[in-house]
Amino acid sequence: MDLLADTRILDCKPADTPIVENHKLSVYMDQVPTNKERYQRLVERLIYLSLTHLDIAYVVSVASQFMHSPSEDHMAAVMRILSYLKSAPGRVTWRSKKQNVVSRSSAESGYKEISQGVCEILWLRWLLAKIGFRLNAATKLYYDNQSAFEIANNSVQHDRAKHVEVDRHFIKEKLEHKLISILLCLLQSSLQIC
Repeated sequence: MDLLADTRILDCKPADTPIVENHKLSVYMDQVPTNKERYQRLVERLIYLSLTHLDIAYVVSVASQFMHSPSEDHMAAVMRILSYLKSAPGRVTWRSKKQNVVSRSSAESGYKEISQGVCEILWLRWLLAKIGFRLNAATKLYYDNQSAFEIANNSVQHDRAKHVEVDRHFIKEKLEHKLISILLCLLQSSLQIC
């Protein structure tokens, strides 16, 4: 509403959609230019607004393509976005919030990643053996998901591992045969500790 008030179109007729269907916005040779600075300011404010109003994200991206050479048609499209916003103040807003707990699926997906890494290590070991280079020590696999790391190194079955049973046995077998070793790699700020 502040944006509508600043542009002095608070009393405009609300639009049902943010852009006309099958729009033909483009840069044409015979286009009538509009105030470039005003157009750019409006589009910049709409870009910021589109972070929380996902329903206008597409049309704002279309409008932002013409910031170098806006025409009256482009300005009309921006005004239609503003008219649409008048009909939908706060109707389709979005925000994200950091979860305070880690879901079970993050450990599961992390464990699947470890399993994929083990497969690639085994393939590389096989390839090296084929060319005559035999590895005597376990290949180290560094990983940063602590839950998945604990599942891999814990021989006791628990609830977090019930969805990754096949992968758990596969990784456990490779650990027991000392083909791999899994090491926890923690990230602290920009420093990686491995």
